[in-house]
Amino acid sequence: PSAAHATNGMFLIGYGTKARGVGGVAIAMPQDSIAGAVNPATIGFVGSRADAGADIFLPRAESTLGGLEEESRSREYVMPAMGGVYNFNRKVSMGFSAVPYAGGGSRYNTNLYNASSGSNPDETLGVQLKVMQMNPTIAYKVNKQNTVGVSLVLGIQTFRAYGLDYFSTFTQSFADGEPVDHLTNNGNDWAYGAGARIGWMGNYLNKKLSLGAAYSSRVYMTEFDDYSDLFAEQGDLDTPANVGVGISYKFTPKLTIGLDVTHTFYEDVAAIGNASAQKGPGSVYPDGNEIHRLGNDDGLGFGWENQTVYKIGAIYDFNSEWTFRAGWNYGESPIDESNGE
Repeated sequence: PSAAHATNGMFLIGYGTKARGVGGVAIAMPQDSIAGAVNPATIGFVGSRADAGADIFLPRAESTLGGLEEESRSREYVMPAMGGVYNFNRKVSMGFSAVPYAGGGSRYNTNLYNASSGSNPDETLGVQLKVMQMNPTIAYKVNKQNTVGVSLVLGIQTFRAYGLDYFSTFTQSFADGEPVDHLTNNGNDWAYGAGARIGWMGNYLNKKLSLGAAYSSRVYMTEFDDYSDLFAEQGDLDTPANVGVGISYKFTPKLTIGLDVTHTFYEDVAAIGNASAQKGPGSVYPDGNEIHRLGNDDGLGFGWENQTVYKIGAIYDFNSEWTFRAGWNYGESPIDESNGE
């Protein structure tokens, strides 16, 4: 539908083509080994298998500033995902998944900030963030109904920004009289980090009812040194923690319906949760305090709020060759759109 959005904040709605086909539901309704990237316990229910696939993400974005409007030219993203599970015995399963976990980007041929300030409007403007996660996973069957699992989450991020020279005066480096060399136009910078994910899943009522829960810790990343004048805490952009619960029920041998509810803690990551620049007359800094200059520990961020997402999905096994999937995914925007209103 034209009114649909393709992401939950900075995260994808789900991981793997099958999960995205049901609105991202996966905590208690695993369909493949890639579901371990959401709930590690699910690999105990999918058997020994390997999965690989890719999606093409075609976002459409536009921006307006001072009466000017421009469409983003960053429109195509290929998102591969893969996973594998091996059941050692009736109790222990080991697996691995690699997924494009989060990110986004934009590219504007007209630099709206330069155009509004009288600088060169033909300088390309844009940013791009890609977050990949690799998840070595182990699951243990506690009894006939319940399985627990844990993953080591290995994160890789790449980021680049260009055309953001307009913001150099808002950095701490500028205030200190130093060159602003770590704000924009520095190509791709890389960050690496680690976290953990734990999960539980249980099957009941002759395996018709499934329940699950999962928690992903904050993934602590190294700093983007080339963009330390842009992100709060000198270039630190950790991946936020999230928690979720899920339920699915097999109404018939062919029809299964599932529901997930997840909550992401954007506010705990300074670069994402710190207050954004203020609109309207007066200082751009919250409370007019220059402690919020770009790059500082309390520096300007995205101003995002925590986000709760609701996912509903249905799987219908029409026959041995055809499976039909449908899903609905809803979450309020984490952006505080009242800023400056």
